[in-house]
Amino acid sequence: MKKLSLLLLLIMVLFLAGCSDSDSTTSNESESNSSDSNDNGGTEPTKLTVWSFVESYSDYYKYSAEQWNKQFPDRQIEIEANLLPFSDMWKKLTLSLQSGSGAPDIVDIEINKFANYLQGDIQLEPLNDIINPDDYISARLNLYEKDGNYYGAPNNLASSVMFYDMDIMNDAGIDPYDIVTWDDYFEAAKVVKEQTGKPMFTVGTSDTTFYQILILQRGSDLIDDEGNLTIANEKNVEQLQLLRDSVYEDEIAIPSPGGGYTEESYFGFMNNHGVASNLMPIWYMDRFVNYMPDLKDKILIRPMPKCNDEECYDSVGLGGTGSAVIKQSEHVELAKEFLQYTKTTKESILGLYTHMGKVPPAHVYDHEVFKKPTEITEFFLNDNVFSVVDEVTKTVVAPNVPADYPKAVAAIQDALFNVIQNDSMTAEEALEKAEEDVRNQSSDD
Repeated sequence: MKKLSLLLLLIMVLFLAGCSDSDSTTSNESESNSSDSNDNGGTEPTKLTVWSFVESYSDYYKYSAEQWNKQFPDRQIEIEANLLPFSDMWKKLTLSLQSGSGAPDIVDIEINKFANYLQGDIQLEPLNDIINPDDYISARLNLYEKDGNYYGAPNNLASSVMFYDMDIMNDAGIDPYDIVTWDDYFEAAKVVKEQTGKPMFTVGTSDTTFYQILILQRGSDLIDDEGNLTIANEKNVEQLQLLRDSVYEDEIAIPSPGGGYTEESYFGFMNNHGVASNLMPIWYMDRFVNYMPDLKDKILIRPMPKCNDEECYDSVGLGGTGSAVIKQSEHVELAKEFLQYTKTTKESILGLYTHMGKVPPAHVYDHEVFKKPTEITEFFLNDNVFSVVDEVTKTVVAPNVPADYPKAVAAIQDALFNVIQNDSMTAEEALEKAEEDVRNQSSDD
């Protein structure tokens, strides 16, 4: 009897264990199917979180999701697009990556910050399977490459051009088409100042754009191809001294109001005809439309002046943003597929222009869409803005962006403030200090 009871007990235990295994398997299969079903649409849309610091980028993700949902009704996506303040975004992104939770599925990373996220155990997903390098202007795409992997999809072309306020230029009797070289430009600047009392340009003190364009055009950089710091080399000192003398000796320039070129105070200053010209990447076009409306039909876009150096590039690619997919995302493959749909096919690259007004970072300028006027192209005096774009993409140079690049840019900001804003250091002293500061920070890492 005791043996029979034990046998019955054993049978019951085995039966219950079998039920437990069966329930567990069913539950796991259900969860797996649910996850697969969500990523492939299912009855509920899959939520993808996107972080950006540019409103037009955020809006474009929403627009793209709407188009995706029309095209793939069985694979619905819900985009949660978060627009973060520029200064806060990097602290939040870094913390979420370090903690392993809280990061978005897709994030827009500004180029001066991108190298920070390509160190150590990279938390960005390689995008090689959704990017065709042959489609892109290499100077743009290579900014987001490391060890053969592309981690960012470029959002725009960043070839630099000169924006001229023709009300001021006409008052001074200067035709920008006669400005071919930098010598021409600085001579014209003296006439502008004499005839109108206005500065020809401003020098950023918290924004390194103008300074970096000057040194890069001449074949120099903050860091060389081998990763060596070159901040205080002769060409760099010479160009910083040129900017300092333009402000304090020739008085043809002033420090930028607000410190940079994308500050509200600067927009108001230029919108009020405060300065005759502005050297910026081509993506700056939409800043005029959005923030300087009084300058409609008053701005002429021209290629940046050429230099007399033996090594001299037609244009400099500077600034820009790369869109990345985060590894900790629960929907990595879907996020990559959506990013491809939004920004890396030839059709979606054109969408960067047709829906955001961004000049695409790719070889697409012969497309008929660029012959049609838009709100942005109609803002400027040029008969065809893209004739200038075509000219400034022939030989474009971009900065080297290794691990020390963000530190180097921050050090240059300090140097510009000391030399241009305060006139408290010589160009050579400021750049030597900047290079030493970066070296010390790198040794501490």
